[in-house]
Amino acid sequence: MNQYTTTNRIQIAGFLSLLFFSTTLSAQSVDVATATETIDGKAYPGLQTVLNLDEKKVKDSWRDLLKTYGKVEIPKEAKNRYEVKMANIPEITSLPLSITSTANTQQGATTIFWAMRLDSTFITQSGHPQFAKVKSLMHDFAVKMYQEKVNAEVTDAQKLLDKQLKEQTATLRESENLAKSVEKNKAEKIKLEEEVVKNKEDAEKLVKEMETSKKEYQQALTAWEDQNKVMEELKGKPAEEVSADRKKEETKKLDFLNKQKQTRANEGKRLEQNSEKNEREKQTLLTKLQKNATELEHLLLSIEQNKKKQTQDISLVEERKKELEVVKGRLASIK
Repeated sequence: MNQYTTTNRIQIAGFLSLLFFSTTLSAQSVDVATATETIDGKAYPGLQTVLNLDEKKVKDSWRDLLKTYGKVEIPKEAKNRYEVKMANIPEITSLPLSITSTANTQQGATTIFWAMRLDSTFITQSGHPQFAKVKSLMHDFAVKMYQEKVNAEVTDAQKLLDKQLKEQTATLRESENLAKSVEKNKAEKIKLEEEVVKNKEDAEKLVKEMETSKKEYQQALTAWEDQNKVMEELKGKPAEEVSADRKKEETKKLDFLNKQKQTRANEGKRLEQNSEKNEREKQTLLTKLQKNATELEHLLLSIEQNKKKQTQDISLVEERKKELEVVKGRLASIK
């Protein structure tokens, strides 16, 4: 593994963890407060809460909640205003209610407001008997929104932990494979060294055989040359002085010695070829030994890098576990 990349990954992970902890340690408390909004020149006493969440998510979810109470109307001139003229909220009252609501976002924070009337009475006004229940509805909505967000963060944190655990498992598996490769490399080296020894023994044996072969060839050559001289001498004598049987015998002897000479010559060539083959095998074995040594160097380097990676993995797994616990703690703290 590239050490620069790994080091920077650790630094980045550490920075993100620090940022993560700094933004998640504080408890998430939902505040629903009384407020009055002027809409079309008329004051609406109601309740509001501020959500530091995704604007679209908040507005869509709030509109969906209002739809459970009745038909939601959105005035053309006010896209962030919602009207439910005949709202049905049994936990508040069996009578139809009128809801006027707004959702406005500034600097990443969305303020949800609603005013609720029963006939001409605003039940979202402090002191009304149903005020606490209406406030609880808005509070529960805000809590649910934060819980959904943090639940998503819990899921993400769990995924990061699972991913890091998989990386840790892969690193340990790589360690085992590297150890096996080193053992295989050592066994291969022993085998190659044994083959080098045998190659050397074969070379020494070939040298002796070639020396013997040269002597035997020289002897065969000398015998053939001597017999060839005899034949030349016989050819120079008158026919009546040399019998046909002797000529036949000497010719047969010359042919025999010629075959012996040729056999010794062929044997010498075979031994020379074997010697050349032995030398090629020697060079091949030396090349393999060099490659074996280079592979061992790379394996040992990889083992050192793997050990560092194991240490880093342990650290990152612990960080991911802490991050997950922090997010779970944040989820429990929403109220």
